[in-house]
Amino acid sequence: MAAAYNPDAPLLTLNDLSDAYATVQSSGLIRRTPILTDVDPQLLGLPADVGYRLHLKLECAQLTGSFKPRGLAVQLAGLTGAGSGPKLVTMSAGNYGRSFAAVCQARRLHGLVLMPDSAPRHRVDHIRSQGVLVETCPSSELQSRVDAKVANEGYQFLHPFDDRPLIAGHASLGLELLEQLSQVDTVLLGCGGGGLSAGVAAALALSSKSRLHENGRSADEEPRSPVVYAVEPETACTMRLSFEQDRPALMPQARSIAGGLAPPYAGANAYRHLRHFGARSLLVSDAEIGACQRQLARNLGLIVEPSACAGLAALLFDRLEQPPVGGLCVVLTGRNVSPEDAMQLLAAGDDE
Repeated sequence: MAAAYNPDAPLLTLNDLSDAYATVQSSGLIRRTPILTDVDPQLLGLPADVGYRLHLKLECAQLTGSFKPRGLAVQLAGLTGAGSGPKLVTMSAGNYGRSFAAVCQARRLHGLVLMPDSAPRHRVDHIRSQGVLVETCPSSELQSRVDAKVANEGYQFLHPFDDRPLIAGHASLGLELLEQLSQVDTVLLGCGGGGLSAGVAAALALSSKSRLHENGRSADEEPRSPVVYAVEPETACTMRLSFEQDRPALMPQARSIAGGLAPPYAGANAYRHLRHFGARSLLVSDAEIGACQRQLARNLGLIVEPSACAGLAALLFDRLEQPPVGGLCVVLTGRNVSPEDAMQLLAAGDDE
C-alpha cells in the first residue's frame, strides 16, 4: 500500500525528480508534448520587438487533454493491493478526475471520484463513462467523505494536487522544458492547488543548482534559476494568500471561469515547495483569462480551457514584476472545454 497523504512531506530533491521523470517516461500515460518556439508576439497583440523569445508549451496536447497524468504516473507507481488491485478514491471536479478515470479504465483499477454537486453535468457524465464510480456531495464535505472511504471501506486516497509523489511527477514538465529549449529564463503557468507550479519550480531550481555545481561555480554567480510565476485568478487566489500569511490558506468562496484554478485551499506541500524554490505569485482577472482564451483560438487556432490561459494572460496584460528577457515559456496546461462553452466564449468576443 502506498504511503498515506502527508501534508508536511519533505522537500523534493533532484534525485527524487530524476526517479520520477523515469517513471513518467516509462508509464505509457503521457506523451512528450511539443513547444511552439519563437512565436510572433504580434499574433497575441504584443509589439513586434518585445525583447524576449516567446515559446508556448502545448501541454494541452497531452493524452487526456491536460498535464494531470504526469503526477498520476508517479502516484500509481507506489500503489499495491490485494486481489484485483487497490481501491482508489480521489476528489475532483475537473482534469484530475478525468485523468484518474482514464487511467483506472486503462489499468482496470477500481476507482471512485467524489465530485462537488456543483460540477457541470457533462463532466460528471464523462468521468462516469470511463467506468469509475462517481458520487457527488457539497464541496465542504468532499474531504470528510474521502476520509470515511479510506477509514471504513479500504480505499487508498490519491490527492489531486498536493501529494508529494504527484508534485514530483509534475516536475517532469520542468525537466522536459530544459531538454527542449536552449534557454529558459521565465516560465508562466496557471496555479490552482499548486502541484504543477510547485513541481516545475523545484525542477528548474534544482537543475540550475546542479549545473552550477557541475561547472564549479558558486550559487552567487550567474546564471540564476529561471523565474517561475504561479498565476491565479483574482477571485481564487489561495496561493497568493498563502504567501501573504506564510501558511497554506483557505478560501471556501473561491470561484472563477477557470474552475481548475479555484480549489477551496492551497496545497500545503505545494506552498512550501513554491516558497522554498523561489516561485512568484501573480493575479489576473476572469475577463483577462477569457480574452486570452479567445486570442489563442482566433490567432493561433488553439482551443484551450480557461485554466490554461492564466499564465499567458499575465503576460498579455502586463502583470509581470519586471520586463522579461531571454527565453520566456508559457505553459498551456489543458484543452478540456465543452464545445458549448467554447462556442459561447468565442461568440461573446464577437461583440467586444
